[in-house]
Amino acid sequence: MDTKTVSNKAYMGVIKELRRLFAESYHDGGWLPPGREMAEKLGVSHKTYCKALACVVHESFVQSHPRKGHYVVPERFRCHKVGLILKAGTESPFLGGAEELRDAIAVLRGRGLFTQIVQGSSVAQLFDNAVILGVDGLLWFDPPPREAERIAAAATDSDMPLVLLQSYLPDSFDLPGVCCVNQDLEQRAKLQAEALFSRGHRTLAYVGDYQYAQRCGLVAILEAAGNGLPPERCVEMNWDEPGQVATMVKVQGVTGIIVEGMEHTQLRLFEELATLPVPERPEVLLTYQGLLDQLCAQFPGTSAVRLETRDGGKLGAQAAKILADHLLEGAPLLSLKLKYNTPTAPTEVRK
Repeated sequence: MDTKTVSNKAYMGVIKELRRLFAESYHDGGWLPPGREMAEKLGVSHKTYCKALACVVHESFVQSHPRKGHYVVPERFRCHKVGLILKAGTESPFLGGAEELRDAIAVLRGRGLFTQIVQGSSVAQLFDNAVILGVDGLLWFDPPPREAERIAAAATDSDMPLVLLQSYLPDSFDLPGVCCVNQDLEQRAKLQAEALFSRGHRTLAYVGDYQYAQRCGLVAILEAAGNGLPPERCVEMNWDEPGQVATMVKVQGVTGIIVEGMEHTQLRLFEELATLPVPERPEVLLTYQGLLDQLCAQFPGTSAVRLETRDGGKLGAQAAKILADHLLEGAPLLSLKLKYNTPTAPTEVRK
């Protein structure tokens, strides 16, 4: 076995054991025994113990006092934080679901929990880094489906409270022991289609992945309505192929577009629609509405539909609440699928 692997495993084990010890035996703080005594007690080398101790000192769980020793900070003064992982674990906060991220952070801060971005090149490294950073639990935004089993195994092995938040993929993490918060995407697709149908649109297009439109039920819903959603009316806004949407609108006679993408996708869409004469521009329905008013003001002549769904709570906020309730009150981590209540009538936004 690789010596480096053994050493890293021992190092991580000491960090976990120190944090368990602080929680169980140092609630009111106190001095740690000498380093060599602690290393012997934990069954590791003095070097490994010192490395792990330096980590918890860096994260402010322990204070180092020269010639005196190491003092464990009392529980009431410790920083409690939640780790945030975005997509594959290498993305910056500005590339993830900004609206959901903001909602989650606001809920956690309201409960007295700080947040820490956790990054890594693999699932194992992400969980190791979470331990090193001293987070109490993890909130993972849109994890890659291909990593589902690794994520479940790592969460079990590390005993790290974990909540997965899925914006886009229906039921891709239906795994025992994994808490997943997502939306009832089929219901949402139905509301989106009905919103545009109610405004007289019959030839609809979709800005997003066609396979996703199939999985969330949008294709079947439009087919049942008698018009369908063929692949040629689905566009993913490829940066290398400008003009795709404008061409599709002209060729297909599209009058309404359902948009699944985030802010940068919405901006590119409005830019393309602005190249069309105003009477030929289709109406747009946005799933994420953070920039809706700004886009309509920036590109006058393009109208968009604001569908007020009055759901039971935003995805990021609900996921954060579940994790906070678990960490602070011991509530169970139970998966949740958000359903939408009866929506209000769609509202046109035009500048």
